[in-house]
Amino acid sequence: MISRRNFLKIAGLSTVAVGAGFTTGKLIGNKKSAYFAVHGFIPADEQIINQLVAGFKNKVRSNADPVVIADTKIGEVITRFDSRLRNKAFSNRGNISYRLKRLDNQIDSDIIISDTENPVYSLNDLNYGFSNIRTNLKNKKAKYLFSAEYYERDFLSSILNLNKKEVIIENERGLVDRIS
Repeated sequence: MISRRNFLKIAGLSTVAVGAGFTTGKLIGNKKSAYFAVHGFIPADEQIINQLVAGFKNKVRSNADPVVIADTKIGEVITRFDSRLRNKAFSNRGNISYRLKRLDNQIDSDIIISDTENPVYSLNDLNYGFSNIRTNLKNKKAKYLFSAEYYERDFLSSILNLNKKEVIIENERGLVDRIS
């Protein structure tokens, strides 16, 4: 069931679109929403961070300016790696965000990957680059929680926030983070 607020948004948007000469096909388009993410526990190793950013950028194929949220200077390293990996052949325009948070305790390193169709990639779904990164992470202790996310929404979904799911992380002091 559609809420009253969403109905009014759609009605107003439709009126503006028709007045501007758009047809439904032009307004909605055939493009679907896209999502790709790499999350993991990683060591403080610039080579591994570079491999993660490179693998991520090659998968999402976007030159969008990223949002980097980091509580350490290593956030600058991520920004530098991202800017070095820009490619004229990349055409996607979705949003990119990187997050890096220092861990209080060291744990074993590993990554998980998800996208629009796969909530978690199996070992068989990993390409060579990500498989190689996982191999390099074995038997290393993590110092950071790393997250790289790409999302691109079609026009109608962005208006209505359809299928928007979030993980809310809270502790005793309140809200820590929201992850799409």
